[in-house]
Parts: sequence; structure tokens; C-alpha cells
Amino acid sequence: MTVMGDGNSASSSACGSVQAGAGRWKEVASDGSTDEVIEVAAAGMGSLWEWGADVTATAAEWRAMLIPALSPYPWTPVGDHGCQVSVGDGTALLSWTPLAPRVIARLRLPRLRVTLQASGVSAMDWDAFLRRLALYTRRGGG
Repeated sequence: MTVMGDGNSASSSACGSVQAGAGRWKEVASDGSTDEVIEVAAAGMGSLWEWGADVTATAAEWRAMLIPALSPYPWTPVGDHGCQVSVGDGTALLSWTPLAPRVIARLRLPRLRVTLQASGVSAMDWDAFLRRLALYTRRGGG
């Protein structure tokens, strides 16, 4: 994976978190796609973080993946398509919206647009949270 940005310094991990700099960052996967975007902005004592990705899953499958992914964090549901999570000293709002299915010949794959917005979360806590989320929710082959 390559992380492209607006010229500020940054570092990336397997889940794509950016630990320094401010601006708009895009992960570029080996296939050239840029589905995941992270925005980082300094905000007083904490940071504002945003992340988003298109996920191939139904809402029920996504919720089932979240249960073990969020197990170390206190969280509460927010309606049918979201949850609020305590991450370190801050909070994160995770939400998902159904998208049109991806159609490949006769195959129809359900899709969701997943977004995550956090405030007051340190870079270290953000990175650990995204790593755990990716560990439990990533799909695909090798």
C-alpha cells in the first residue's frame, strides 16, 4: 500500500492510519483503488480523525463482525446503522450505509459505505483501534 498526501509528513500502518501532518490522505492499494480516506487535523488537546471504506457485506454481516472487533472498547448502538465507541480519552462514531450491490456477471455482492469519525483520540489509540477493526473486518484473498 502507498499513502499519498498533501505534502505533510506522515507514516502509515497496515490499516492505513496517518500519525502526523494535517490534510487529506488516500491509501492506494496495489490494484490502484483509493477507497479509504483519512483526514487528520489538530484540534487542541486531541485530534480529529476520519476514515471510510466500501465494504462487501450486508448490514447483518457487518454488525456480526463488529461484536468481536469492538469487544475491548465500551460501545453503544446508534440506531440501526451505527455505534458510538469510547477509544482512549476520546469517542468514535462508526456508521454504515447500504450501497448498490457490486455486480460481476451473475454475481451480486452486497456493499456498505462505512465511515468512522473520532475526536479526542490520540494517534497511538487511533492506530490500535484501526488495527483491531481491520483484523476483524477485512475480507479477501491473498
